[in-house]
Amino acid sequence: MRSIHAASSIPARSTIRRVADRMGSSIVGRSLVLVTLAIALAGCGLRNPLDEPVTETGISGTVLAGPACPGPVRADSPCPDKPVSVPLAVLDVAGRTVATTKSDGNGRFRVAVASGTYTVSGTEPQSLPAVKPTKVIVPTTGYIDVKVQADTGIR
Repeated sequence: MRSIHAASSIPARSTIRRVADRMGSSIVGRSLVLVTLAIALAGCGLRNPLDEPVTETGISGTVLAGPACPGPVRADSPCPDKPVSVPLAVLDVAGRTVATTKSDGNGRFRVAVASGTYTVSGTEPQSLPAVKPTKVIVPTTGYIDVKVQADTGIR
């Protein structure tokens, strides 16, 4: 009698047919072969990737551009900073770009990065609005929400 190990291959179709022929062509015999094969395959160490929890980390936030009106800025300004769509880069502590994204029309963005310390900055430093570099510490689980400021150049 031959033993089946996890490293062995799945029995060939002809082997299954021979076993089914020995058991007879009855529905019960064939069903027993199929159930046995299903149990053997279930024990092959196959795992469902959906069984593992997803622990994604990253940065989400809003980019706001200001000042939105010319003249001196007052605390009670009727002209608050406005959400803006701009290309963004996420830099590691060595200054290397690890991810890029773009904020949408509402200024919102979301980018997946590993936990650690990063700087969110604009990818086009000579254009307006100019994104002010923002230091971010990403936690070991979940996303951190940040507000990123961009300078419109209005004075």
